Amino acid sequence: MDPQYAAGMLTSKGKVLTFDSEECLVRYIKVNGLHEKNQYFVSDYNKPGTLLNATESTFLHSDSIQSPMGGNLAAFSNIASAKTLQTELGGEIMTWQELNSRK
Repeated sequence: MDPQYAAGMLTSKGKVLTFDSEECLVRYIKVNGLHEKNQYFVSDYNKPGTLLNATESTFLHSDSIQSPMGGNLAAFSNIASAKTLQTELGGEIMTWQELNSRK
C-alpha cells in the first residue's frame, strides 16, 4: 500500500477497514452505502501517512495522478493544496460530497 493514497473507515461498530486508495473507499461506499455513523479517512497526498477526515478533505481527480488502483485520485487537507497540484497536472477538484455523488 502506498501511504500517499491510503484510505480507511471506522464503522459505528468499531470495525476498521483499510483500502489501497481513496477510489477503493469510494467504490466500497457506492456498493454498501454511506453511513453517517461511520468515520472515513484518507491520506494527505502532500503528507503521506497523515490521515485526514475524508468528509472535510478536498480531492483532485486527474489523469496525471497515478494512484494504485487507477482511479487517478488524490486527497488534500485544503483546497489551496489541491489547486497547487491542479495547476501543474490539470484535473477536477471535488469535495467529499461531490465525489460520492458521482456515478
